[in-house]
Amino acid sequence: MTGDCVNEKRPTGRPQTRTDEEILGAALRAFAMAGYEAMSIRTLNKDLGLSHEAVRQRFGSKEQLYRVAVEWGIAEFNRYLSAERTHQSTDLDILRESIRAFIVTARQHQDLGRLILRESLERSERMDSIFAWVFEPNLAGIKALLDRLAQAGQIQPISVREYFFLAQGAAAPFARMALSDAFDPVAGPLDPAAYIARVVDIIMQGIAPPST
Repeated sequence: MTGDCVNEKRPTGRPQTRTDEEILGAALRAFAMAGYEAMSIRTLNKDLGLSHEAVRQRFGSKEQLYRVAVEWGIAEFNRYLSAERTHQSTDLDILRESIRAFIVTARQHQDLGRLILRESLERSERMDSIFAWVFEPNLAGIKALLDRLAQAGQIQPISVREYFFLAQGAAAPFARMALSDAFDPVAGPLDPAAYIARVVDIIMQGIAPPST
């Protein structure tokens, strides 16, 4: 019986098998939490139960892993965002729904948000790359929507920068959970659904044209 117990607990010594998605998700989290310079592929392999060269053999250098992990994170974010966004018929409803869906998606993909926040503190090649991968593909469509609404008098004139930071700021409690939780004794626990509905209302009211 003792021998059986020992055999059950003793590791086989064979490295675990991980899917690309598991590795890239863990890599994205590691880059987001530690930063690019401090992130260790050796530690990532160890945490995933892989041999010490497994990630490099599959994805190459740290720089290559970073790009693939970020691109994977962006693709996952966009896939979830598309599934979350409901069809709307008017431009104003499309804008409201875009803000709501962005905040909901940001809550579900906190690692990408944390990585972007970390990289955005200083201008760098990585920041420029993230801007090109994440933001530039959507700027023209968002600007056209905002311009149409402003010209129709349905919202105040608003730039794509203002639009982004309003929505990104509204998602902050989900990227900074420790800080958000510190407000619990005064504001009570965060109710995500109620918070998102309320903050979307506040944003839409804030950009509405002044009442005459």
